Amino acid sequence: MVRQRQKEPFRMIVACVDFSENARRAALRAAEVACQDGAQLELLTVYQVPIIAAAEPGGLGPIFPPYDSDEIIKEIQAKINEFAAEVAEHGGGLEVRTKVIQKIGISTGIVERLLEVEADLVVLGTPGPHRP
Repeated sequence: MVRQRQKEPFRMIVACVDFSENARRAALRAAEVACQDGAQLELLTVYQVPIIAAAEPGGLGPIFPPYDSDEIIKEIQAKINEFAAEVAEHGGGLEVRTKVIQKIGISTGIVERLLEVEADLVVLGTPGPHRP
């Protein structure tokens, strides 16, 4: 998706990745466009926070199963860094930034990040399973 009224070469491209093959292909294409336009490229993944389940009427119970979000974020960060190295190599040494954010809603996280970095272009692959 392109920023509305975009007429200049792209300056900031965000490729949203979920580590599926489709996201991989989309990110590689984003690297090609970034090289072509001299743009910055960021790979973004949003970790969706598990929903807290009600254990009893009127009360909030533990998250099922219990998890360590810090550990999960570290695993995702390691995976996206490895992925960024592949994308950078495909882009001829292009500098590729990474960002992992944790949100309740994936789309909310994506939109917030796009606005934060003032992205001109967002590249999305078809959704796939999110596995760190």
